[in-house]
Amino acid sequence: SSTPGEVWVGSPSALYSGSAAGGQVRLTQIASAQLPPSASVLCPPSEAGGGMSSDACLLASVGDGGLWIWPMGHHRGGPLAVNLLLESAPWQSVAGGMVHCNATARLLPGDDVGGATEWCLVLAGWDGELLPVAVVPLPGGPGSPPRAGSGVRPGLD
Repeated sequence: SSTPGEVWVGSPSALYSGSAAGGQVRLTQIASAQLPPSASVLCPPSEAGGGMSSDACLLASVGDGGLWIWPMGHHRGGPLAVNLLLESAPWQSVAGGMVHCNATARLLPGDDVGGATEWCLVLAGWDGELLPVAVVPLPGGPGSPPRAGSGVRPGLD
């Protein structure tokens, strides 16, 4: 579970983790990188008592025939980037986060998305009309993109 009052804030050049207490928010820079325009930062919740590391975060963007996911600190055109096939209308933008796969059972009933996989991405896209939501397993855990060529099939609109 995440820490109560925890917030994440991104800018074009950094990612911050913060906590809200006593009406104030205290931000700590956890990653410094030139974030690509229109890229979303996808991080797991920090576990109780532990901080969040940018090594566990992924970046996501749409374009060039699908949805691109790659580790933070790397490039979309690099060898660690994967292109996922959107099984829906093309998305114009994407946002999301990482959760334990067992938490997605209620989100997408009847769909054994994670199986034996512990971590999943929950992605929300904008296709110009709807906000489709999809769950994609992360077999390698946080910080590792999904398998290349995996399909992204929205279960909710």
